[in-house]
Amino acid sequence: LTIFGDPDDLLDPIRLEVWDASECQRYGFVQENFTFQPDNVIGTPNIPQVIHTGGLLLREVPFNYGWNWISFNLAFPNSSLDSALATLHHPDNDLIRSQGPFSLYSGGSWVGALTNLNNTSMYIYRADQSDTLRMLGTPLDPALTPIPLLSGWNWIGYVPNYSLPIDDALASVPAQPGDIIKSQVAFAQYSEVVDGPSTYYRWIGNLKYMTPPNGYQIKLGNAGTLTYPPPPAPLTETIAQARDESEISRLNYWTVDPTQFEYSSTLIGMLRANGQNATTDDMELGVFVGNQVRGSAQAIYIQPLDAYLFFLTMYANIAGELLTFKLYNDSTQQIQNLVQTMFFSPNQHQGSIENPVPFDLPSSSTGEETSPAIAFDASPNPFSSETALRFFLPKSDEVTLTIADARGREILRREVSAQSGSNTVIWNGRSGSGEWLSSGV
Repeated sequence: LTIFGDPDDLLDPIRLEVWDASECQRYGFVQENFTFQPDNVIGTPNIPQVIHTGGLLLREVPFNYGWNWISFNLAFPNSSLDSALATLHHPDNDLIRSQGPFSLYSGGSWVGALTNLNNTSMYIYRADQSDTLRMLGTPLDPALTPIPLLSGWNWIGYVPNYSLPIDDALASVPAQPGDIIKSQVAFAQYSEVVDGPSTYYRWIGNLKYMTPPNGYQIKLGNAGTLTYPPPPAPLTETIAQARDESEISRLNYWTVDPTQFEYSSTLIGMLRANGQNATTDDMELGVFVGNQVRGSAQAIYIQPLDAYLFFLTMYANIAGELLTFKLYNDSTQQIQNLVQTMFFSPNQHQGSIENPVPFDLPSSSTGEETSPAIAFDASPNPFSSETALRFFLPKSDEVTLTIADARGREILRREVSAQSGSNTVIWNGRSGSGEWLSSGV
């Protein structure tokens, strides 16, 4: 090792780090102390200088300005927020939240109900300016660090110190068709695959690998436990494959910065023509609020279907915004408006591999007719005392709102004179006969 310096560096301390490529591990410091001395030689070929790492690994976790989904795959020497996040340079006004409590950095310390970090949960971190966390800790053994999962949404924690294909990473999860795994920018759905006489299940979508230090959210129908498998061999080839795969697709026509939005929702869709999937590999689906792009997805090939679908992640900071959609064709460089509209709802998922959400072009001269799109949303749902029913119409009309319980029994029917554009009806939770109904869906 040759170490370089200037005259002003004389006797300044030298900090050494060790990178172990065979294990993809970076050690944060060595126990021995050295100072810079020009033309000095330490050790000989016969008696080399021995250094000791002390066992603590170093992870550098980047925080972009805005919202970041992160997880930590080193055991904290001290898990308190003030200790675990001490190496941040610009924490003022930053916020970190778990699936439950959160804390805000104010007055030189973290203040709030979230007081300690753990490895089995992911966190959303809002950075007031870009920063990097230099985290020291001990490596986790996946076999000894399982992640408990509940039915519903789970903010799952650490990913080991190696990328894993999504099917391998989630092999221990009791997934069922329709379950969703998503990162901040991509997602996959657990789906049935029919291959000739064989039927099997796998995760399908534009999320191919789970990679540290990213955070992930998973929605399950059944509770279970996530236990990551040991690292694949050879590890370096798997890392290269994950990196190469991320560089295969062409650049998106529309781009969005997910760090500028707190919430996301997902959708599996297709372009419909004559009642059939007309999506091709040169198409891209974009979603907008006004003129601002809120997400885009290039069509990807789904081998079991022998067809292309869109796996679209949509972003917003508030619920209820009206979303519109456009189609871009890379071959013709043409942009076309689509008929459908909808309201944004955080963590909502729509569509499946078998039944994607259809999108239509406006009626053309070919005589093909498409029904007018009616965006609809009920928020909150489940509700307690009341809920707001929002819908969007292309033109003024008399409409009928019908409300049913979870068993499909009609409990209220209301006629509404609706206007062109957005409409909101507040329902106070009473049935048609005036009876107060219990909280629910």
